[in-house]
Amino acid sequence: MVKWFRKWLPTSKLQHWYVYGLLSLIVTITLLASSIILYSYNGNQATKQRIYEDSLWNALQFQLQSYRFLNYLVQIDKKDLPLNGAAYTQYDLLMSRVDLLRSGEVGYLIRGLTGGRTVRLLNIITGELELISLNLSKIEEGDLSYLKDMTTRLKQLDNQVNEFTILVGKGTNLYIARQRRALGENLENVRILMICFLASLLALCCCIAKGFSVFKINQRNNKQLLIDIQNIHEEKAKILTLVAQEARPQIQALLGVPCDNTESSNSIKESANELLHTINMFTDLALIDIKKLSLDITTESLQKNLDDYVQIFSSKLQRKGVTLVSYIDPALPDAIGLDFKRLKEIILELLLNAIKHTPEGSISINVRPSSLTPTQQSLNLENRRIGMLQIAIKDTGFGLEHAIQDTLRASPTTQDNQPLILQNNIGLGLSLCYRLVHLMRGEIHFSSEATSGTEFWVDIPYEVSQSSPENISLYSCPDPKQALIFTTDSHLANTLSLQLSDFNIEANRYLEGPYYDDEDIDLVIIMDSNLISPEIESNIKQWQKNGTFVLYDHQLTKDVQNKAYAAKAQSLSFPLTQSRLNGLIMDTFKTD
Repeated sequence: MVKWFRKWLPTSKLQHWYVYGLLSLIVTITLLASSIILYSYNGNQATKQRIYEDSLWNALQFQLQSYRFLNYLVQIDKKDLPLNGAAYTQYDLLMSRVDLLRSGEVGYLIRGLTGGRTVRLLNIITGELELISLNLSKIEEGDLSYLKDMTTRLKQLDNQVNEFTILVGKGTNLYIARQRRALGENLENVRILMICFLASLLALCCCIAKGFSVFKINQRNNKQLLIDIQNIHEEKAKILTLVAQEARPQIQALLGVPCDNTESSNSIKESANELLHTINMFTDLALIDIKKLSLDITTESLQKNLDDYVQIFSSKLQRKGVTLVSYIDPALPDAIGLDFKRLKEIILELLLNAIKHTPEGSISINVRPSSLTPTQQSLNLENRRIGMLQIAIKDTGFGLEHAIQDTLRASPTTQDNQPLILQNNIGLGLSLCYRLVHLMRGEIHFSSEATSGTEFWVDIPYEVSQSSPENISLYSCPDPKQALIFTTDSHLANTLSLQLSDFNIEANRYLEGPYYDDEDIDLVIIMDSNLISPEIESNIKQWQKNGTFVLYDHQLTKDVQNKAYAAKAQSLSFPLTQSRLNGLIMDTFKTD
């Protein structure tokens, strides 16, 4: 039993005292409840005692009233006639005492607890009194010849009445004696219970005092541990800052080397960029841990920065055969106030995650106005408008692991007490994204399915000057144009359609069946050469004669170089950004 109890006890000393205090409280409440029950029982017994006392009192009153009735009958003479019911009145008084002894709690106790002799005597007395009532009517009518017989019978009842009264008195005295002894024993038990109650209460107070003392000690220890942890984080941040200061110049030097567009050169620059991103990630995580990461808000071009971000992974994307398309809603201003360094870390990490989980297919970046309202903490600058933008990064890969999804859904926001949980379960990169978005007073959400890929969307506030241009400037075709996209990737087709719609070009994805003989197509984009049948190839060649512009994915160069339309077609390189597509569309349709 002792071993089981020790095994059941928690390991913390403070929790030990909490358990001891709880047990003392349970014992205290139990003893208090026992005392209340005992007092209630004593009160019930006292009520019974009063009933017994009433039975004795009623028996004596009955005896007295029988004497009064007999005395009344003896004193009646002819001068008192007519009686006018006076004899009945005296008889009713006597019988009312009998009724009190036979009914109610008094009658129940007399019948049940004073013995059978008492009950038989009461029945005999009652029967005799009822027989006397027959002669009483004769006396009321003025016939006193029955008076002597009545008084004789009443005198003969004296012995029974006296014996009945004595028996009731003896029973009452015995009961009272027993009750007094029981009451004495109960009072002794109550005293013992009260001593135990006070002892339990004292133990409870000691447990509370000890628990409070342990709590104060733990609180001091926790404060010291927090200080030690903060010092460790600060030391770690200093070391990482020193490493970053030493490594960043060499990495920047690698990035500054002229590129000869060879695969090895591109791979070196790609690795250098990823290494620089990793160093920045570790540095920011360390600064967040010590609560010393401050946002550096600068006003820069959103479009230019996004183009630079996606270009970092161009070689990696080409090697995997994954297509990346970015789109910025023209409703957003181009020059915005934002911490672009942290925005870059968020986008790069989400892109790395998308590339990792997408063996083939496409990735899109969609930047658009958010439906959320900026928080009040963001409204801190005068003469500046505050808005919210949303960055959605979607891939067509195999989705996130279920363990990562469960962790992200269980911890949708990264509070100060959750970084280790996130880092252990989802990795440093996604953990950094969540913590940076939280620091920038934004929100991050995701959806992931094995059949449709993963999408992360980030809502963050931005600032814009009242005097800055409202929208991103894009070329727009003077007349509406029609485009046809040859691809089986609906996600890629939708993103390309969004891009082209800003240029006044309506794009549709090619569907098998009709050959679009009667369609007036101004732009053809080929992303999948397997969809180009001989009939379609003939249509494309005819469209080219009518001035249709043909673009094809540069990864299909070998597949389309022998096609009839290839001579007048142009290769389209990826990642495809809005600004790059804007230049192509403008060069193609501006002369129209």
